[in-house]
Parts: sequence; C-alpha cells; structure tokens
Amino acid sequence: MCVHIRRGDFIPHPNLESRTDFVVPAVRLIYQFLHNESRIDDLSLVFIGIEPDFWNALNITQNFGTYFNHVYNARLSSRGEDLAFGATYCDSFLISASGSTFAWWMAYLGKPAMPVFYNGQIGENGRHSKDIHDYDMFLPEWHKLALDNVTGEVRFDKLWNFEKTKNQNSTIFDQKPNL
Repeated sequence: MCVHIRRGDFIPHPNLESRTDFVVPAVRLIYQFLHNESRIDDLSLVFIGIEPDFWNALNITQNFGTYFNHVYNARLSSRGEDLAFGATYCDSFLISASGSTFAWWMAYLGKPAMPVFYNGQIGENGRHSKDIHDYDMFLPEWHKLALDNVTGEVRFDKLWNFEKTKNQNSTIFDQKPNL
C-alpha cells in the first residue's frame, strides 16, 4: 500500500496539505478494507514524498507497526522517480492531499485494478473549486474518504459533493408546508 504525502508548498496554499489527523485513521481504514474486502493479509506500507519531520510526527511504530509487515520511506531522488515508483509498484494508493495533481497522476497511471483512496476534502475550508466539482476530478471507482473532525474517524463517503448539497436542498424544499 502506498501513501502519497504533500505538505511543504501546500501549507500556505488554499489546498489542504497531508495531515496526521487524516493520514493515520485513513491508513488504518484502508488496511481494514484491503484485509476484509480483498482478503490481503501480507501488507507493507510505503510513504512517497514524505519529509523527515512528518515521518516523525506520524509515529510510525505506534500507529502502523501492528498493521503492516514493513513500513518504508521511499527516499527517491526526484519527483519523476516518485511518479514512476507510484505508478509501477503500488498495489493500492492513498492520495492524502487531494489537491496534488502529482499524486492524482500517480494513481491514474497506476495498475488498472489498483484501488485508489483519496481525501474528500481538497481545500482548507472545503470551498475550493475542486471540492465543488469533485465528480469532475476523481474517477467514480476511486474511494472517497471523509474525516469526521469531531470523532477523528475517517469513513468512506459515497456521495459527490453536489449530491450532498442536492440532498440538503431537497430536504428543505420537499417538506409539506403547514397550512
């Protein structure tokens, strides 16, 4: 399982960077999905694009040691090597900063049957154009994930963002008026 990390230039940017509060529960959820749905028991975890400070912040041994046989930091020498590695060797892929077009291309160019998971929130406040038009950016077979900021849990999110807005609006307008 590969996880693409994007921070640095995204921290001051409107795109939401990779954050520990999303990455840790998302990786655990994906592990359970791959284990239960695909019956995969022998999993290793590879981080692509991770910086040393974020690697340390993830507390790898405590958060992932019991789930994965091995955890690796793919210390490749260029973004081109990152792209080639992700597209060639990953059997499942998490885009932890979904505004990263680089991670998107790694997933898109990956193995045809590779399950792809992505953070459903692209912008810092959820109002980025890519948040609004998520159906136009992510493939329908990819798995959208959502972080619950109250519980800290990550869950699968089956709706496009416009469907949520449509459902909220239809609830308001479909009610019978009191006469």
